[in-house]
Amino acid sequence: MEVCSPKDGFVIEVLATEGQQVKARDHVLTIDSDDELRDKARLEKIDSVRALMSAQYQGQELDVNQRVANVAVEIAKEIVRTKEALLAEKQMQKRLGVLTDIELTPFETGYKQALLEQEKAELDAKKFSFAVERHVKINDLVKTYMQTEMKLVETKRERLKILAPINGAVRLRVAVDSFAELGSVLLEII
Repeated sequence: MEVCSPKDGFVIEVLATEGQQVKARDHVLTIDSDDELRDKARLEKIDSVRALMSAQYQGQELDVNQRVANVAVEIAKEIVRTKEALLAEKQMQKRLGVLTDIELTPFETGYKQALLEQEKAELDAKKFSFAVERHVKINDLVKTYMQTEMKLVETKRERLKILAPINGAVRLRVAVDSFAELGSVLLEII
């Protein structure tokens, strides 16, 4: 039975000798895996960048950023309460005739501005939470994809370990450092 090369590449290891008896699934030779090793190195680099980017949405830095967003909301709410109390006081003064409509306007505007600032702080906090959730989901998807790709590369590397398909004696057609084209006969088992 002929055993053919699964890809173009150099024979980097011959584990069987001419005429040696082998059993089915014995590892008899290996084709180089430079392409697969490059793929693995590329995937490892991408995964390390993914892990670094993920770190900004974890641990102490995340906690600090979340607290800052929450404090901004609390400060904005306190400003709204202060402006609301001041506006209520000035509206009472207007009802008593101490203030005019024109004199009351800056207090109404200040209160409305404080409400807008509170809404902005709340939206910023929600936006931050959404960004973290989105990042975590994307990170999980990329991590799963990277694991799948790494398994594929490892599977390709394993396929370059040429195994005897049946029991029998080896008849070699290649030697270490010889080039094997895709589909060319590497050895026969007789």
